[in-house]
Amino acid sequence: MSKFRTVPYIFTNKAGHTLEFTADVQIDAKGWFYANLPESLLPAFPSEHLAYSPRKAPEGRFRASAQTFEALDSAIRLAGIRAIEPKVEEFPVIRYHVAAQIAFAETAEGTIFPNAGFPGAQWVVGETGFMEISATHPAQGGYHLVTGAKALLKRVVRYEDNETVQYLPYYQKGTHLDHETPAQLLNAWAGFTLPAKAQEIPYSDEAALFFHNLLLGMAQLSRIMRTLNDRAVLEQVLKDGLPFLRLNVPGAPTGTFSLAPIELPKQGGNHA
Repeated sequence: MSKFRTVPYIFTNKAGHTLEFTADVQIDAKGWFYANLPESLLPAFPSEHLAYSPRKAPEGRFRASAQTFEALDSAIRLAGIRAIEPKVEEFPVIRYHVAAQIAFAETAEGTIFPNAGFPGAQWVVGETGFMEISATHPAQGGYHLVTGAKALLKRVVRYEDNETVQYLPYYQKGTHLDHETPAQLLNAWAGFTLPAKAQEIPYSDEAALFFHNLLLGMAQLSRIMRTLNDRAVLEQVLKDGLPFLRLNVPGAPTGTFSLAPIELPKQGGNHA
């Protein structure tokens, strides 16, 4: 047996992980080329090159052989590529973020009041980031709501114990310029970003339409609020009222105003 050469190998996958080792290639008495290789290559190694006592090697390695150096080198490179190839999964999701800076109280029957000073009303306690305001931590500039959602293709790349996640726009078909599917409709809403800790659910057409309608309702409310920035319009509203404002809500004190439900367009099939 004689040493032929020492060959360095290095493989890098799409996730940025690297497999690097050297192989001392030798020639046996019959003229075959062989090398003791890292055991991490064994599951991916071409079986035809393992006939030469694959376990007859130092601990943590296995032996592979071929009649020519070119054949052995090719088998090692193929196994290296296979061994380091990451597992990639792709599936659609909806990532969303909702938050509210508003404080109110309600009764057991669900009637809303400005605070807990009204008979039978209790403060609605919010979670962190949701209605987390009080007299000592007021909402700056007034109450406000935050809503955002996107349909995304989640790509998970796994290699050994490492995992990377990437999100790409998801439209079901076509591009962002089309409006035929619920995913395209949801992603048509633009001009916002989602926080890193946004919540996530599996994608469904029903969920996409739900969040589209939620954003549509926000836009309708915003349009109403925008008109009130005009003092002349506000004075007219105070004089004549608007359809979405009504007095004397059942169970509420006389003079209490309330928003009537906003009617959203009905969705049919995959169209808005």
